[in-house]
Amino acid sequence: MMKKGFSLIVPIVVLTLAAIAFFFFSSSKPKTESVSRITQDAGLSLENEPVEFRASFEIVTNGTKRTFSDKMYHNLFEDAFINADDPGVVVVKKPGITWRQFFDTLPFKLTYDCLTTGTGQTFCNNQTNSLRFILNGQEDVLALDKAINPSDHLRIEYAAN
Repeated sequence: MMKKGFSLIVPIVVLTLAAIAFFFFSSSKPKTESVSRITQDAGLSLENEPVEFRASFEIVTNGTKRTFSDKMYHNLFEDAFINADDPGVVVVKKPGITWRQFFDTLPFKLTYDCLTTGTGQTFCNNQTNSLRFILNGQEDVLALDKAINPSDHLRIEYAAN
């Protein structure tokens, strides 16, 4: 009789332990869905979340590297700016800021066709010279419209074709 009761209890205990293990392990599985996907599905956006990263840039006209050490270029936009410590570095505080948005805050004008410096010098595309945009080592004709990413490097050159 004892054997019969024991043989009934063993399967029940095994099934109970299996059910507990199943629920424990299935609920503790790491979620692989990304935060951006979850926030997107919920109608939320990470664009307003604060960040801080750095990217660099340089502008070279006819072989001369432009400097941005003058204070008129520093700390002009809270979302993306340069400062006196390293005026070739953009400090980005908000994700999604494009290179164009950053350059539009500086006291000069930059388009795909022309650069007008803070001192009023103009460098425009013509038959002999043109502006080139090189993002992370690759020429990119749409670089100004790209979001600035951590460690990006944008080189803008005005030189002979």
